[in-house]
Amino acid sequence: MSRKDRVTLTLCCNATGSHKYPITMIGKVASPLCFNGVGNRCPLPYFSQRSTWTDGHVFKRWFFEVFVPGLSTQTTSHVFLILDKLSCHADIEHFQVSIIELPANTMACYQPLDKGIIAATKRRYKTRYLGRVAANMDALIASGGHNPRIPIGGGLDQARQAHLLDAARILQDE
Repeated sequence: MSRKDRVTLTLCCNATGSHKYPITMIGKVASPLCFNGVGNRCPLPYFSQRSTWTDGHVFKRWFFEVFVPGLSTQTTSHVFLILDKLSCHADIEHFQVSIIELPANTMACYQPLDKGIIAATKRRYKTRYLGRVAANMDALIASGGHNPRIPIGGGLDQARQAHLLDAARILQDE
């Protein structure tokens, strides 16, 4: 494939895994074309950042637009948010949340998402994605077209190349 669209995903859950926040996508484009039109709204929180990495601005938006509203629906107790030590995490304050920044080289030991949750999410996403691509290839070949190559645009639902909306829908199902 020549297209190299990239996104960063933000995953968050409580220590037991009983409460999961929506996966957040961070992409390069402020308003991707695949999200335009009726019924094409991104089902996940989407933020844009030129490098697709999380910076202070994107983290602050995620914290106040995704984390705090999800937190207020679950509990009124004080909570601790465990994060890696990045400078973009330092400016956040909320009366209900205490941020714990882990020291360097300890993320793999103490961060629950590094215990296989991220790998399992990637594995399930890839399985579902490849299943949808295979189903669309079968439909395209069965239609009798002379060239079973998938044309650009339209997404997997129209037997075309996948785009961010397809990725967001698959991740939402996971």
